[in-house]
Amino acid sequence: MITAERARELVAEHGSPLFVYDMKGIRERAKELMGLSLPYGLTVRYAMKANSHPEIIRMLVAEGLAFDASSSYEAVQLLEQGVSGDKISVSSQQPAHNLSELLRAGVKFVATSMHQLELFAAEPNRPQGVAYG
Repeated sequence: MITAERARELVAEHGSPLFVYDMKGIRERAKELMGLSLPYGLTVRYAMKANSHPEIIRMLVAEGLAFDASSSYEAVQLLEQGVSGDKISVSSQQPAHNLSELLRAGVKFVATSMHQLELFAAEPNRPQGVAYG
């Protein structure tokens, strides 16, 4: 925690509004989650919509986390930040406007409707195997 005095100093130096992140705390939580051992496995995913700051994304990639994108636009942003497609899962109520591109990059696609499932099934770049659950 930062003191009220330190917060005033930071605002005087950087302006307001100001967001201050505890990278050490975020890293420690990521390590803690990645260290969990569950009988049927675990994929730790960071929700891109929580904070897309490139330094946070880079740090979480380095810690081995996977990512959840709530839109095709977030998935593209993650790819542009260097996140490997196989570490990204996109799940959205809206069909991905660039489904072919995302699948070609290895992004995991979660169909949330029959319409999305039909779009996925018609996609030539879809993976051979699918998971359900």
